[in-house]
Amino acid sequence: MAPRTPTVPKVDDCPDAAAKHTPCPKSYLGWHDWAAHKAKTHRQIKCPTCGFYAVWVPKQKPHPFDAKTAQRDGCDGDAK
Repeated sequence: MAPRTPTVPKVDDCPDAAAKHTPCPKSYLGWHDWAAHKAKTHRQIKCPTCGFYAVWVPKQKPHPFDAKTAQRDGCDGDAK
């Protein structure tokens, strides 16, 4: 009897893929364009079922009053 080759899990094997995974283009160039845009506006998290990083969630926008704004406006952050 020949030894069994271990199977490598795939993203498509996840039972919750349709509900939780973010849909993406199947073509090579389409996927790369999509992924470059998503990387700027979203972040990846692990799927709770399969553990693959296949779920994209929007990045939180920074608060309008951040350190750069304070420095530009002449605030040192210490209220006196």
